[in-house]
Amino acid sequence: MDREEFIKRYADGERDFATADLGGTDLSNIDLNDVDFGGADLSGANLSNSIFGLTTNLSGVDLRYANLSRADMQDVNLDLVDLRKANLTEAILNRSQLNGADLRGAVLTGAQLSEVDLVGAKLEGADLSGAILRGADLSGADFSQAIMIGTDLTESDLTNTNFGGADLTDAIVYGSTRPQEEMIENITFPDGTKVKPDWW
Repeated sequence: MDREEFIKRYADGERDFATADLGGTDLSNIDLNDVDFGGADLSGANLSNSIFGLTTNLSGVDLRYANLSRADMQDVNLDLVDLRKANLTEAILNRSQLNGADLRGAVLTGAQLSEVDLVGAKLEGADLSGAILRGADLSGADFSQAIMIGTDLTESDLTNTNFGGADLTDAIVYGSTRPQEEMIENITFPDGTKVKPDWW
């Protein structure tokens, strides 16, 4: 399905696009509230600057390699969604549910993720430089080898969070829980060194 067909069907009142093949489709700059994408293929789709809402169903959606830069996805349920290698640069994801989501290799530079739930999420090798994750629940998430330069983790839950090999240079960790020793092997700490500071 191409952009023109999607927009026409949407304008005609259709909201059920469950299991649709929208891989590689340009859906940028569209208000996608109330749309049911359940089980749809959106891999490689351009969803930049689009608006999602509480009523957007993204359960079981394939968003690998999708462009979600600057998309507004606040309060959206993305539990268990496949976002591998997706571009989420400057996306707004505050209060969204990303429990168990697969974000390996995703780009989240400058993204807003305050109060997001990322319990058990996979973020190995993801780039979260400059991202804001204040008050986020990151318990059990895997950030191994992630780039987190200047990432704001203020008051986040880091219980059982794996940061092995991650770069947290200039990261802000005020008020966050301390990760277990075995979860911070070979990481670069906020002061830019490999030596664990006394305060963390």
